[in-house]
Amino acid sequence: MPTSGPGSGSTADDDVSVRAGFRLGRVFGIDVVADGSLLALGLLLVASLFVDLRRVAPGTSPEWLLAAAALGGAVFIASILVHEISHSVLAMRRELPVRRIRLFIFGGVSEIEREASNPGDEFVIAVAGPITSAIVGGLLLLAALAVPSDWIVVERLARVLGFVNLLLAGFNLLPGFPLDGGRALRALLWRRDDRDRATRRAIEGGRVLALVLIGAGAWLLIRRRDITGLWTVAVGWYLLRAAVGAADREDILARIAGLTIADVMRPVTETVPGDATVAAVVALHQVGPALQPVPVVVDGRVHGVIGDREIAPVDDAARAATLVAELMTPIGPRDVVAADEALDAFVSRPDGPSPCTLVVAGGRVVGIVTGRELGRAISG
Repeated sequence: MPTSGPGSGSTADDDVSVRAGFRLGRVFGIDVVADGSLLALGLLLVASLFVDLRRVAPGTSPEWLLAAAALGGAVFIASILVHEISHSVLAMRRELPVRRIRLFIFGGVSEIEREASNPGDEFVIAVAGPITSAIVGGLLLLAALAVPSDWIVVERLARVLGFVNLLLAGFNLLPGFPLDGGRALRALLWRRDDRDRATRRAIEGGRVLALVLIGAGAWLLIRRRDITGLWTVAVGWYLLRAAVGAADREDILARIAGLTIADVMRPVTETVPGDATVAAVVALHQVGPALQPVPVVVDGRVHGVIGDREIAPVDDAARAATLVAELMTPIGPRDVVAADEALDAFVSRPDGPSPCTLVVAGGRVVGIVTGRELGRAISG
């Protein structure tokens, strides 16, 4: 499965549960989450395995075959997780933070918060997943050879899952970004050329691969009436979207190269106390039709922000009796950034709970960055 570069008040667990489906647990300190589409993948796997097992073991009870198919589906999803863990562990060993591993209908993604700083690290992290899948596939095929000949269901499951893992390894090695093979290709091109040019060529390879898959799937559906063509089209469509998204991201990073947070932030010279009323803050700080976000100080420290997003639902009569601290959006560690941080590194960070980020310099808040400031920087 593809590794994901930048792309690893509310807690981290809350953030995961809200933005990425449901949390399955932690492995090596990495959150593992799954979105609802993983259920569709699981059902598809179980149904396919059940039909196959009924064909090879027609005299076996359906209940036992269904249980075996369910176990096979779980093993395959676990093998996808192992694939992603290999990416994540190697990334962390190279001091690249991993936000989380996400499982979904097309497999999995390791959300690595920063790109590798050299082609060697990029290559090793990229090929780790396919190598792991190939090892898992080989072990399962060896297990299929080792089981007694009368264990038909067990032998079949091990054989099928072994071949599927080998197929998974081979597919991910295809030279199309953001597949692992596309990232490995970028690393090889990067050794000989500029990283940006290498990335563009790898992304173009991803687009070509996606279009080939979509065309092949359409041919299977129309000419051969093979339902697997539908899945091939879906995978091609996903890869095409991913390649287009990667291209857009690279274009954005090129536009903001060399800029720092201080270059784009909205300067802030004042804060508001948490025990002030909303009406008083609006009267003193609102300019124009909306209140721009301002930092809120509680007990001598900045604890949140308040702006039009927070006060808009409150009518004028209630604002005179409502304290700022009651409405402010709390800030967390990911909502604070140094003024001299590079803007391209900032946009690659995971979002915090607040819709805006406080900029600090010399131990005090000097600015705020919201989507408006980022939009201006990106649009040039």
